[in-house]
Amino acid sequence: MITKDDIIEVGYVSKTHGLSGNLEVVITEDWLDELGVDFIFIEIDGCYIPFRITEERTKNSGRLLKLDNIDTKEEAEHLIGATVFLSTDDVDEESLAEAETVDYEGYTIYDADGSKVGVIDYVDYDTENVLFCLDATDSAGFQIMIPAVDDFIIEIDDDKQTIIMDIPEGLLDLNGSGVCVDDEDD
Repeated sequence: MITKDDIIEVGYVSKTHGLSGNLEVVITEDWLDELGVDFIFIEIDGCYIPFRITEERTKNSGRLLKLDNIDTKEEAEHLIGATVFLSTDDVDEESLAEAETVDYEGYTIYDADGSKVGVIDYVDYDTENVLFCLDATDSAGFQIMIPAVDDFIIEIDDDKQTIIMDIPEGLLDLNGSGVCVDDEDD
């Protein structure tokens, strides 16, 4: 049985293409230009189902895939929005290390309205939810912490070292519970 430790998330199925069951997959990992593997895994109802790739080519911002046993548009439509994974065995060690050690320290966070929220001082991976811990404080003097969740992130620009987030109203006022702890200080 495939477990979460055996795979790495690389993108999602964005839409179908044509009538023969082709899928457009958006790759969300900067280190990955093409899939270039025989199998992908798609999460369906909490299980990681392997699909054999019979054809792969470039399409817009992703990859156009033809999967074995997905032969109609209707079959493909059931996979729209599903998360796509690769086996960790199919990813070279250097790329896997890069994927696991993304460092956003020094990136500037902007709210969706364009206002600067702060610069990431530290990313706290020791909590249940990963937190961006900023160099800024709230009105009570506590360090601002923002959950680093995909639902809040609009855009990450690695060249400019900026992150634009849709921060829910009131979230920045909830920081009074403490400060992030940097592992290096332990």
